[in-house]
Amino acid sequence: MVDELTISSDLKNELSIYPNPIQNEINIQIDKQVPVGWYFYIVDINGLIVYKENESIIDISVLSNGSYILYAVKENEYLAGIKFIKH
Repeated sequence: MVDELTISSDLKNELSIYPNPIQNEINIQIDKQVPVGWYFYIVDINGLIVYKENESIIDISVLSNGSYILYAVKENEYLAGIKFIKH
């Protein structure tokens, strides 16, 4: 059974990443702070989860060049995805 996720309304500035475009590492912030207790999912343009991590710095050097979306999930809430380019 899959739990239903709801979008978080508590966070104002929400999810941000840098740099973008990205070569090797994504740095993630939520509300301009280092996120704790969140899982991050990287989804390719086909909608497939290609990476899952719970750290705020993610090495994506193994991913192919292209467009992706990063989602943040914590318990039963999530933040709207943010697009990035890996080159």
